[in-house]
Amino acid sequence: MPTVSQMQAFWSNTPFSNFGLYIGGADLGCPSTPDASWLSRVQAMGWQFMPIWVGPQAPCSSEPVRMSWDTGTARQQGRNEALAAYRRMVALGMNTTSAPVVFDLENYNTADSACVNAVKSFVQGWVEQMHVAPAQKAGVYGSTCASGLSRLAEISTPPDFVTGAAWDGNRNTGVMPCVDSGLWTNHQRHKQYAGDHNETWNGVTLNIDSDCSNAPVYPGPDQLNTGQGCVGAALQSAPRDAALVTPRFGWLLTGDELLLSHDGGDTFAPAKLHLPGGGAQAALFRDERRGWVASAGPGGITVARTSTGAATWSTTTIPTNSGIGALRLAFRDANHGALLAQIATSKAFSRAELFTTADGGATWTARTAPVAGDIAVDPDGRLRLTGGVGHDEVYTSTDDGRGWRRGASTRAFATTGAARTTYADQRTGWTLASTGSCANGKRDCSIGYDLEATTDGGSTWRPIRQWQQRVN
Repeated sequence: MPTVSQMQAFWSNTPFSNFGLYIGGADLGCPSTPDASWLSRVQAMGWQFMPIWVGPQAPCSSEPVRMSWDTGTARQQGRNEALAAYRRMVALGMNTTSAPVVFDLENYNTADSACVNAVKSFVQGWVEQMHVAPAQKAGVYGSTCASGLSRLAEISTPPDFVTGAAWDGNRNTGVMPCVDSGLWTNHQRHKQYAGDHNETWNGVTLNIDSDCSNAPVYPGPDQLNTGQGCVGAALQSAPRDAALVTPRFGWLLTGDELLLSHDGGDTFAPAKLHLPGGGAQAALFRDERRGWVASAGPGGITVARTSTGAATWSTTTIPTNSGIGALRLAFRDANHGALLAQIATSKAFSRAELFTTADGGATWTARTAPVAGDIAVDPDGRLRLTGGVGHDEVYTSTDDGRGWRRGASTRAFATTGAARTTYADQRTGWTLASTGSCANGKRDCSIGYDLEATTDGGSTWRPIRQWQQRVN
């Protein structure tokens, strides 16, 4: 939960107006929830909120608290959760009349008809109770595909609005994979178009999700529906990651392509590579010839590998039914590697799928990931996973992901600066940093990205590539 001062930094001269507010629920994974004082002080700044309740999940899911398989019982459970959320809002001092509340529905097996029917009955009860006077507006959050949002339109009293998680970089709330464009069309959609990532505004860095709003918020009306909008083109051009592998060779990943440099970053050339889905989402090179690139699409996760310096590529597809968000790659040698696939989910959870390879990426084996986050290889060959709900959990594996041991927690996130820095040796490295700014209050906002290089161990840096991306 951000502090009041951090919320102020993300309010003044930023594009943000709404904040997803976790207020409770038996399956809540957030480390903290607000109190009435925090809410009052932050609301006074001008913030609006999307109250979120994280109750029992689908009976066929792996979540710790689950709803009943029996549809009658599930319907009553939905009513009970709506009443509990209402009481929590009252305790926070909120005006509950017509206030929106989002039920967080995580991924589950939507091919299981009995499970789908239980979820639909639960949501039916949630909506029915929310509509009891003084009525609230009942919403549901979930992966647009893996939470079966479209199936909720089939119940007799469907949700008043939805928040769809589709981490495709497309800010248009009208574009939600697996949800028909004719559903929830009258200012009834929020869209989570990017998963957790660091952004820096006014010198403060927070790990956030990116959402666009075209649906109810508290207190309304939604400021984003009155001139600013949030339906621009997909955010494809910004850099996603970069690394310097040798003093002369490095790679740069944008939303559109993989770029390679053989002169320390003075020039870049695109790799001859096409991947399905939204372009490359993760890359890793061990040297100038051997590298891997991963992308998630409707058919699963595609991993491309090269041993010819990107002149030729071979691909492998890993089937998965989950809505995939961020991807991370780590290799301890030319053969043994790991792929961490974060499941597109609310920030209340930290879920991921893990796959390992022992043949350089030709085949992959599913493993268990304790949390979502970043994966790396320590100098002694151990896999290290850093992440979790608070971004401060550390796990290590000495058997390529078959088992994990939790270590001491780390700091959750930085409060100043936001950079990804890699060194090819003690003196030569790259850093990729970003900072947001607005030229006119909450309008004319953009994020500036800088890729900089050092040849003196970080004492001085020179820019080698810069981007400016409009965000409203």
